[in-house]
Amino acid sequence: MLIAFFYVRKIKSDKLTCSIVFFLLYLLILVLFSSNIFRSLSTYTKFAISLSMIPIAFYNIDTQAGLKRLHISLLIGAGILQINYVLAQMFHFGEKAYSEDGFYLGATGVTMTYIFCYAIAVAPLTYALLKKDRSKLIATVMYGFAAIVTLITFRRGSILAMMVSFLILLYLSSSKYKKTLISLLIFIGIGFWGVYHWQEQRLQNLFEQRIVYSIEREFDEKAFGRVNETKEVWYEFFNKSLSHSLFGSELFNSVEYFNYWKQTGRTIHIDYNNILHGSGLIGLILFILIFWQMIKKFKLYETTLEHPILFPQLKMVFWATVATNLVLSLSTQLWYVTSYSIFGLLIGSTLRAAKSNIAIQNNKY
Repeated sequence: MLIAFFYVRKIKSDKLTCSIVFFLLYLLILVLFSSNIFRSLSTYTKFAISLSMIPIAFYNIDTQAGLKRLHISLLIGAGILQINYVLAQMFHFGEKAYSEDGFYLGATGVTMTYIFCYAIAVAPLTYALLKKDRSKLIATVMYGFAAIVTLITFRRGSILAMMVSFLILLYLSSSKYKKTLISLLIFIGIGFWGVYHWQEQRLQNLFEQRIVYSIEREFDEKAFGRVNETKEVWYEFFNKSLSHSLFGSELFNSVEYFNYWKQTGRTIHIDYNNILHGSGLIGLILFILIFWQMIKKFKLYETTLEHPILFPQLKMVFWATVATNLVLSLSTQLWYVTSYSIFGLLIGSTLRAAKSNIAIQNNKY
């Protein structure tokens, strides 16, 4: 209801917003054709909320103070998750993901690493918005700890997303921020080295289980990992009916479509496969169109700004955030409203900041 209020009262019509609204309306129609409407509607609602954060942030986070509050909120949220993680190790609550050799994850599960990835991806802009050196130092420690937790959790998608975003930030950053990022990498390296020597056997076991064995398992047909999942989805696309190819089948309800997944409750793990299978070629094209409009809008702002104050940081975090999202979607993200909505908020606010060309000296857009 609140999101509907924002759409009606706050959000104006533009190509990106229209792309999002049309895509969500198309998916809503497909929900009605699911054999389990509740399951499809549940996931659809999460996805719709998350994508709606893009126009909501664009039309509501319209001052530098608002942008700063968003980034500080994300940093505080990451800090709360880190406290949760430490307490979980002390009091042994929450699950151990993947293996009994793993660390306790507390109340959040492995998806806390997704939030850490987004926080790290926007770190240069957060640094630029923070004024005090003490605040920047605290942020650096928090980023370092978040990265270490992500590494020792062995969520492969999160590790890859973090690595890709770091590379993008390093490539696009000025010499000043390169030094900051390299210092952060050194801090992470030292911290990980310390944890490794403290938990050497445990981390070696996790590495073998989660990296060596799991990658081999992805190519095992019986295990039906992401590689074989992709083969199956595309086989269905090319060999089923024209209706399935264009409009998909059982939106967000693949667990009941593939009979051999019913026993385990396994769903399609790659978001792009999920959208293709559930909404067909039309749905996948509409989804890609949202990212195309997003990038096109940002490039327009990049070429028309005359006095790009803060724009180097905006450019870095825009591409790092997009890359983080694309990589995380390879290991399932649309099921988690927190992770995907953070992406929407960051992208929407970054686009608005680029459009408005922040003027730091008078604290106005």
